[in-house]
Amino acid sequence: MHNIILEALKATFQTMLVALVFILTAIFQQVEALSLQNYIDDALKNSPILKSQAHKTKAKESEAQSESTFQKNPVFSLAHSNSPLSSWPSLNSHAMSGVEASLAQTFTFPWESVYRKRTRYKLFLSQKQMENEVKATLLLHIKQTYHALYFLYRKEQLLIENRQSLTEIVTQARALVSVDKMSASQLLKLEADLAILDNDITQNRAELAKVQAKIEELSGVSYEWVKAPSDIDEWQAKSTAVAIPEKFDAKKHPLYKAVSFSVQAAEANFAHAKGNLFPDVTVGASYRFRQEVTGKDSGEDFFSLKASTSIPLYYAVKERHDIEAKKQTLLTMKQEQANIDLKLTKGWQGEFGQAGQLKESYIKYETSVLPRYLASFKAQRGALSAGTVSLLDVLDSYRRYLMVSIQSAKTYKDLQQSISYLEYLQTTANLKEDGDD
Repeated sequence: MHNIILEALKATFQTMLVALVFILTAIFQQVEALSLQNYIDDALKNSPILKSQAHKTKAKESEAQSESTFQKNPVFSLAHSNSPLSSWPSLNSHAMSGVEASLAQTFTFPWESVYRKRTRYKLFLSQKQMENEVKATLLLHIKQTYHALYFLYRKEQLLIENRQSLTEIVTQARALVSVDKMSASQLLKLEADLAILDNDITQNRAELAKVQAKIEELSGVSYEWVKAPSDIDEWQAKSTAVAIPEKFDAKKHPLYKAVSFSVQAAEANFAHAKGNLFPDVTVGASYRFRQEVTGKDSGEDFFSLKASTSIPLYYAVKERHDIEAKKQTLLTMKQEQANIDLKLTKGWQGEFGQAGQLKESYIKYETSVLPRYLASFKAQRGALSAGTVSLLDVLDSYRRYLMVSIQSAKTYKDLQQSISYLEYLQTTANLKEDGDD
């Protein structure tokens, strides 16, 4: 009976252990499943910067929709008029006494409302493109931070490999020192190198923590990080799989589109300012309800129409200065447009040239530098047993190979970040925007 209970407990324990391993594996795989696209999706969904920009766009849209043909509401008035003081408030003692209701509406020339509404609408389209620009910039930063993150993962992997090999060599060196085949000073140097390597790993992890915090800031999500994702080796692709973007049109970039709509808004605002030279017209109608005046008047009602306009006597100079101000704003926006065009075009030229050089460098690491350093290390490692090379020579050869591997990974990271910037410059809106040609 006792044995049966023990067997049952043992079986239960094994089942729980298997379940625990399964759960931990599932959690680990969930953490491992995060990819660049995961970070991008999280950022597009949760980024406070993107949400803030969306609210700004909505505000500009509401401002554009708030504009109407009539800038002023109609004015309704009700008056008790022409009642003599001697009989006030009586309305039947004087022929002109009565209650008067009137309605007046101010009209501007047609182009005033056209240019006023166009100004608001173009500013809305400009803000909408700025939202696309913020989104593109966010994706750029996510991509560049992602590649910085995986470079540090790869660097730590290489440093740990270096440490393992150095630890083995230190163990061999201690054995050689014990039989007087290596000096103690050389062993001390190797042990110091091992301590420096440990320090390099610690510093790399500090940089890794900073980059992890940066990608959480960009995506708006806190992640459960692991020390060594399983796809580190998949991150660094072959040079043949790396494609550099080639087509570019500055005028399709959201930043250029945004400033172009701002120029159109400034043009409409300039035309609106010139339209203000023409005075508005107020048209009104009134109806007077009268009572009969005994012995004098039958109390017939009166109907009146009137129109009025302002005389540009005092504000002519003011309007001319306002027109000049709007003109200078328009010229400023045109220069800003030219500057954005130049900035995007030259940015593409510089980045495209840099990406090409980085790819060429990466190809050299892949095809020439790394294979030769690896072959040199293997040859010296094979000659170690024959006594033709020293242990320190083998160590130096291996460390050179590992350091060049790190340089190769850094070059790949720089190349991918450069490509990410080229992709940012290529950014176009997914859908054709309203008002876009």
